[in-house]
Amino acid sequence: MALRRLCEMQFLFSLPPKLFWDSFFYHMTHISKKNPSEIRPWQREHMTIESVDHETRSMTQRFTVPEFFEGYKMITSTTKVNDSAIGLYSLVDISVEYDKTGPEIKDLDQVQFLVDYINELVLRTGGQLLRRLK
Repeated sequence: MALRRLCEMQFLFSLPPKLFWDSFFYHMTHISKKNPSEIRPWQREHMTIESVDHETRSMTQRFTVPEFFEGYKMITSTTKVNDSAIGLYSLVDISVEYDKTGPEIKDLDQVQFLVDYINELVLRTGGQLLRRLK
């Protein structure tokens, strides 16, 4: 039996919010335009874009491979990019809705592909993860 859950994470990156948002939007748009036949089995994090708000710099995406892996069935992800209180940094909030198959598996925030994916995007843009806030 699966339980519906929500995982919320917050990160501080060394990139101005506009630069982070522009890069994130570009990469997510490019990836979401892939034909389903082009998605490889290892690309389970592939998502399609459901909604975008450029004014508030937020995006909601739906996972296109809704199968269980590592004990999770990913459903949607929402990313919001904000200004931080300290300098020209991005405060990025990510929430992921998912189904969990049992109590014996680790919490979603321990599944590194979500963090790794965003971190890789930031590194490509010339920034780095400064710290995880939650």
